[in-house]
Amino acid sequence: MVRVGLGSVLLWTDDPGGAAAQLAAVAGMDSPNGLPLADWLVARLHKVLADYRRGVWEHAAADAEQLVALIDDLDQGWMRCGAHAAAVYICAGRGQWDLAAAHARGAARHASPGSPSALLTVANATTALAVARDDTAGVLAAAEPLRDNLGELAGLEPTLLGFWPCYAQALARC
Repeated sequence: MVRVGLGSVLLWTDDPGGAAAQLAAVAGMDSPNGLPLADWLVARLHKVLADYRRGVWEHAAADAEQLVALIDDLDQGWMRCGAHAAAVYICAGRGQWDLAAAHARGAARHASPGSPSALLTVANATTALAVARDDTAGVLAAAEPLRDNLGELAGLEPTLLGFWPCYAQALARC
């Protein structure tokens, strides 16, 4: 549990290498092995994001696809949005446009209605795809659901607001 918590904090405070080191011990287990299932899955999700951020894309891509399938197999619908969103980053970064778009649609489809965190997760992933494709209109469209709440988002940890700099740049380009 300590490794999951510490790894998550390190991920969101911009230390993907430290996060990956902490999360690897938990995410690499074949089963929860005494951990609550939710914590084990969160560790795996955050490990995918940490590996993406530190440039270990081959490993992150395989783990992301495996995580999406695992979450479906374990019927953990509450995590589908985040797992699909994590896969978007890797696919978009690798130029796998169709697969990235499919994962973006999956993230949007599984986002909890009215959930600010789900809206943010989808906006971040969809923005990443639009940026990778140099699609200014797509960046603006991805951020549109959050437009009325930008003031409220200003107080969040900056690493949670991946869409924000891209949105500002897209506005300037228009």
